[in-house]
Amino acid sequence: MRYSRGLVMPVLALAFLSACDSEDPVAPSVQDPPLEYVIEASDYLNFRFFKLDLPGKEIPGGRVPGDRILEETVHIFQLMPPGEPTSQDILNVAVYVDSLGFRNWDGIDFYDPYLYGRVWREITTWNPYRDDIDQFVAVDLGKQYLARDVLAVVYSVRKADGTESRVGDFPGIDQPEQTLPGGQGEMYYRMKLLKAPVWQEEPHSFDYVLRNIYSLGGNNIDPTGFALRIERNQPGGNHFKQDENGLDYIRIFGLDRGDPHGGRVPDGRVDLWDPNLFDLARGLLKFPLDFPHPFAPGGQIRTEGDEADQIAEAVYSAYADTTAFEWNPSFLRHFQMWEIYDPHVYPFEYPDSSSFRIIVNLPVSDECPP
Repeated sequence: MRYSRGLVMPVLALAFLSACDSEDPVAPSVQDPPLEYVIEASDYLNFRFFKLDLPGKEIPGGRVPGDRILEETVHIFQLMPPGEPTSQDILNVAVYVDSLGFRNWDGIDFYDPYLYGRVWREITTWNPYRDDIDQFVAVDLGKQYLARDVLAVVYSVRKADGTESRVGDFPGIDQPEQTLPGGQGEMYYRMKLLKAPVWQEEPHSFDYVLRNIYSLGGNNIDPTGFALRIERNQPGGNHFKQDENGLDYIRIFGLDRGDPHGGRVPDGRVDLWDPNLFDLARGLLKFPLDFPHPFAPGGQIRTEGDEADQIAEAVYSAYADTTAFEWNPSFLRHFQMWEIYDPHVYPFEYPDSSSFRIIVNLPVSDECPP
């Protein structure tokens, strides 16, 4: 029995079908078939959406209920290539892995940074990413950063008792005061590592990235006739959109949990009405926040019944929410895409044979929508 996925094995896929291609200057006629636009499961918006901490993993000093990051205090910086600084740059930043939580920030050995660099530039174009109760969850940097890029962050946390704690030094408020061995007397700002170069395989900050958000291929998408399906991508064109028990994959993957009228019974269509799943203005598909690795929620399954196997079964069973769902045997169980969430697998090594298929039926018009 095979539990891990080879690079050439068939996998689940997601795909788009659109009535217009935004790159085509000629609008299709009524007779033209819709154009198929395929997005692979590995093509999530990598290195764009970042959490700033991982409270459940940062023991003993991570955030607890009542603690919140003050959004207005967040400042994000990128390490720039060698060269002369500009007027908008700051000099000399040392960054540190914060794996024990903000309460332990001052206990870090600041003489031993994860890395340090000379020229850094603040990213000022980010937007907050919020949950269904409007709480600040992550930052949306507005674009995907490269695998080699290094990012740092500083912010403050307001604790449940009303007091505040800082994580990092704030340029413009604080002065750089950290010396480093071999630093020739230069002073450095201290900041938290937000993103390391992927080849350094830093596992804690790797999990800051939200890897369950996909681009729908355009902005301001017309919801009229919009439909989405998740399907298998198998040799011979067997693109099943249901599992072996006749359950839609959109249900198993948490995208169909009710109807627009408030009913909690899946209706066979994605919950387009839920802004926590779809942002058509910005063209985003967002799997549920508590489903960070939709194509391998437990990681690599090595043996039947191991921890990864049990986690995956529990997650998919909860979203399927019916006794009709059976984990073993199932195609889904045997072809988990753990590689695309593994810090030891570089993005260029991700398997690319899995894709979303989203079908958009737009009203017939003389031109494509904006």
